[in-house]
Amino acid sequence: MDTFFRAVPKEDRPKFEKLLKVLREQLSGVKVYKLGDEPEKPVYVVGKTADGKLAGVKTTVVET
Repeated sequence: MDTFFRAVPKEDRPKFEKLLKVLREQLSGVKVYKLGDEPEKPVYVVGKTADGKLAGVKTTVVET
């Protein structure tokens, strides 16, 4: 997860630091899944909640 968030531009980091903090506090075993081999692809950040359920966020990235 840290590797994934390292690509965030410096000017956007404060917003993403808040998200990263919440993900770390609320989820365990967090994994990042990038789907597809196109430059624009969906990404899922998923982990387990305290009661064992899966939760996370979905976003889209553009890799150049």
